[in-house]
Amino acid sequence: VNERPGIRLSLVLERFDFRAVMREDVNRRPALVLDFSPRPGKRDLDHDHVLRRLSGRIWVDEGEREVVRAHLRNLEPVKFGLGMAGSLSHLDATMEFHKLEDGVWLPRETRAEFSGRKLFKSFRTRLTTVYDRYRQFEVQSEEQIKPGT
Repeated sequence: VNERPGIRLSLVLERFDFRAVMREDVNRRPALVLDFSPRPGKRDLDHDHVLRRLSGRIWVDEGEREVVRAHLRNLEPVKFGLGMAGSLSHLDATMEFHKLEDGVWLPRETRAEFSGRKLFKSFRTRLTTVYDRYRQFEVQSEEQIKPGT
C-alpha cells in the first residue's frame, strides 16, 4: 500500500483500540461489528488532537472484508484555534458503503449531526448526503515524441 507522508492509514489505525463485539447482518450479509476507541497518549500524527477525541463502531462484511458501515462520535469537545476559533461539542456520523457490479466499494449514504461554536456563534447542523448513479468512464491517451527540427 502506498501511503503519503502525513496521511498514513496504518498509523491512524494504530491510534485506536479495536474490539470485536458481535456479529450482525447488514444488507442480508454477515458482518463483524468492531468498537473502536482512542489509545491513551499523544501521537505524532496530523490532527491527532481530533483523532484522540473520537470513538465509534465499524461493520465489516465477513466475506468481502470491507467496511460496509461506520459510526463515529466524539468523546469530548474538539477545540480549534485553542478554543478561540471555535469548538465542536457534538458529533454523531454514520457512513454506509456498497459494492458496485465491478467490485468497487463506494459510499452509499452519509448522515451527520454536529453542533458547537464558531467564534461567538453557536450552530447545530444535520446533514444527509446520498450517493448514487455512479458511472464508469474509460479514458485512453496516446503520447508521441516528435524529433526536434
